[in-house]
Amino acid sequence: MVFATKVYKGAIIFFLIIAVMFCIFSFSLNEKFFVKFSTDKNLQEATLEKINQLDTFLLYFSFLFLGLAILCIPFKKILLKTINRNKTLIQGFLILLVTLLIIFGAIETSLRIVFNDQTHRLGGPGSLKFENKYIQLNEQGYRDLDFNIEKQKTRIVILGDSFTYGSGVKNPNNLYPKLLEKRLNGEGYNVEILNFGKPSLGTKEELEVLKQDALNYNPDIVIIGYVLNDFENVERENLVSQEQGNKFISFWLRDLSYTYFFLEVGFKNMFSSLSYSKSYSSRLISSFNSPENQEINEKYFEEFKSLSEENNFTPIIVIFPWFYHLDDYPFNEAHQIVTRMSEENQIEFLDLLDYYKSHLAKDLIVNPNDEHPNELANKIAADQIYTLLKEKLNK
Repeated sequence: MVFATKVYKGAIIFFLIIAVMFCIFSFSLNEKFFVKFSTDKNLQEATLEKINQLDTFLLYFSFLFLGLAILCIPFKKILLKTINRNKTLIQGFLILLVTLLIIFGAIETSLRIVFNDQTHRLGGPGSLKFENKYIQLNEQGYRDLDFNIEKQKTRIVILGDSFTYGSGVKNPNNLYPKLLEKRLNGEGYNVEILNFGKPSLGTKEELEVLKQDALNYNPDIVIIGYVLNDFENVERENLVSQEQGNKFISFWLRDLSYTYFFLEVGFKNMFSSLSYSKSYSSRLISSFNSPENQEINEKYFEEFKSLSEENNFTPIIVIFPWFYHLDDYPFNEAHQIVTRMSEENQIEFLDLLDYYKSHLAKDLIVNPNDEHPNELANKIAADQIYTLLKEKLNK
């Protein structure tokens, strides 16, 4: 009975510890905790809803384990007899549990050492560490020096998503807006470039940034760093809305545990390769082929042109390729559609695809798990935009 008594007492202590831990987590994993991981120190409404779901989930399980601990007391004799009868089975289970915990701990520790603050295209703990370690925002909430409202030089505004923001690039001075500014001023041009790039923006959101923020600085030239996933996809929005509500556990586990994150990514890749779900490239291609999507995005280009005429700035579209099989590039038709929309609205454009084709895709990305442009890719972009702009600027 000594073994049974130890297991019985250990189970009660375990249930109580878990109950207390869940209770503490339910109060500590609040808005103040998660806002630390947001680059702009703001949380979206959907994120706040998930945090509330998480708190409810943790509090529910806190009461559940507390109830289990309390239930053990009146059923002590029955539990002791049951444990004693199944001693061998329980010993095996405990050995298995301890072994699994040791394996999990070893894997988690190894992944934390190997990947540390390495970014991933799908986020995860490494990306959070990177953001906290290397990303600093100005007073306006952008990854740049503080903007001065007073205009003393030719002013260029660059809008964009994570490519322009510089996801995965540690030093903001190695991003194409700053490289371009340095080169132009080094050649005798008197310019300042304001980087209004933010992750996850599409053309619609970039135009909102232009109207609400960037136009306040009276730009002479406005460049949109256009990435193919900036193309608004109504079909994708419908798909995302259908998938909401099932991920509030994944929402925080994937950002806390390297092991869970890579397991989730691995399963997603497996299902994609087995054709249970469309690959990202096929979804992207089909979105550009949709007449409805084309019509919506054409309106954004029309609005960009209209804003340029109303506010007296030169609009430019700079098209970044997806760094994927540049030698046998599958997205040429998407580039042609963006080019056509630019030409129809008399917006000058620069397609960077040809300038990247002489390089291997792996040499242009920040790491094998993150296809954002690295320092070399940013330099190539800055050099080509410089060639385009020098004819428009006066020394």
